[in-house]
Amino acid sequence: MNTECVLRSRRTVEPTDVVEDAVVKRVTAPKKTRTSKVASPPIDEPKRKPKSRSKTKPLDVSEPPAADNTQGDLKESIEMEVLAPEDGTITKFFVERKKLNRKFRKANSLVHHHPKKMMTPLQQKLTNILLRNAQNTEPTRELTWDIQVIDVLRVLKVESRNYDYIEKVILQMMNIKVKWDVLESKGISKNYSVVFPYTKYLNGVITYEIHEKAAALLTNLESYTSLDMDEEMGLSKSCSIPIYENASRYLGIGHSRWFRWEELRDMVLSSTEVPKNAQTWGSFNERYLAPAIKDVNAKTRLIVQLETQKDGRFVRYVRLITQKTKSIMNDSALHANSATKGILVDSMRLLDVPDRTISRLLRDYDEEQLKLAIAHTKWRRTATHLRPLVRTAKYFSETLKNRWYEDSPSVSGIGLSGELFPPENNAPDEAENHAQPTNQVVKKKASAKSDKDVGMEKMIQAVRAQRLMNVKIILAELSPAELKSVYAEYNERILTESLHIKVGRNKAGVLASFHGWYANKTYGAEVTSEEIVEHMARMIGSSSKPL
Repeated sequence: MNTECVLRSRRTVEPTDVVEDAVVKRVTAPKKTRTSKVASPPIDEPKRKPKSRSKTKPLDVSEPPAADNTQGDLKESIEMEVLAPEDGTITKFFVERKKLNRKFRKANSLVHHHPKKMMTPLQQKLTNILLRNAQNTEPTRELTWDIQVIDVLRVLKVESRNYDYIEKVILQMMNIKVKWDVLESKGISKNYSVVFPYTKYLNGVITYEIHEKAAALLTNLESYTSLDMDEEMGLSKSCSIPIYENASRYLGIGHSRWFRWEELRDMVLSSTEVPKNAQTWGSFNERYLAPAIKDVNAKTRLIVQLETQKDGRFVRYVRLITQKTKSIMNDSALHANSATKGILVDSMRLLDVPDRTISRLLRDYDEEQLKLAIAHTKWRRTATHLRPLVRTAKYFSETLKNRWYEDSPSVSGIGLSGELFPPENNAPDEAENHAQPTNQVVKKKASAKSDKDVGMEKMIQAVRAQRLMNVKIILAELSPAELKSVYAEYNERILTESLHIKVGRNKAGVLASFHGWYANKTYGAEVTSEEIVEHMARMIGSSSKPL
């Protein structure tokens, strides 16, 4: 029966407002399967409770006509259509996710730990993901939790569905042994323990068990460190995550305690199976510590520096200097006064940066970083001796991300006339003039000759330094295939295989030698006078332009 027939058959027995409201519900509601004409639902079907209708006018069905058999069906249909599905799990999921806010409150006893052997960045990330899940969810049984592998991949920000590799890493977690709370001299710091005694991956679900002492530290949060999981998942170096956690631990103080450098190495790398290239301070700092600090500074909101104490020529003690989070500086860029913010926005628009990207950059970077990146991008766009830029906005974003402005000639000011031609003193003391007139003339001539040589040497050094900067920019803009071809050409000249250049980590001195070779290959071995004049004109012109 269609709607018009229902209206004609019921117009005389129902009030007008009831009929109109029923028509609206029947017309606007989505099409559903007709229910059987039974006054009550079957016995085995649970009866739903209607949802309160506070915002709409309730139907007046207190005295339904007894002779109309269709009214009961219509009433039941209307009543069932206004009900909402009861699904509390979805609502609870979103509330919990918003409440957690991607933070992990990790007990300081877990932050200060000694792994028995070196852990990969993925193992370190999975450890924190599993511990955080245990902290925020109920166990399936005693000391045992479950987590969906899809949720793990979402936190890791991994697009791959290589579940076999995830299963392999999960099984390796049972071999990780650590000592917790190593800064204390008693308790759990004495013995190694397996963090995850039992792990299993089956049908997209990871089941794992946590050591009872570690599980107790997840709930005992008298002293903890708040970690941003989004920032931590972006770190990629071997020691980046331990450095980030220790820097976050001492963020409120501004610096960590003094560690023997071996003790810091044991916390961020390994306490027993120390790699050969981490046996001495120099190799450990070059291979592991310095790249990790650079990774943390580039990908998180922390600014970490290293301070050392020497005993003669040897480094004995180190500590981490942790500045305030960059969010404070970000606020200065995002909520700066209208004049400063307007200049930054206009400058980025001139570089073809979209407004949506501008808002994000103002939030993620401080005012000084944006100014330096703008100056470097402007210089790079007008650099006629380099490859012309095709997408200026993307280059500007990459400059901020990779901090290319730190080596930019627009920032360093190499080759300015004040450095190349220092003012000489043409007014010597009169008493000295009268005392030694002959010697003074000789010294003046020698000094004039020396100043000339020094000025020319500084100009040549400035040009060579500019060449190296250009080489770094050129190599950064090459495609992987082009870069591989250049590496192959360089390696043909080197007989010792250990000194070959390759993608990734290289031996000390190899990268500098390669840059010098590529600069000579591109510009020539000797610096010409035309190149000096061109460099000077470019530097003087760039220094006269406002940012």
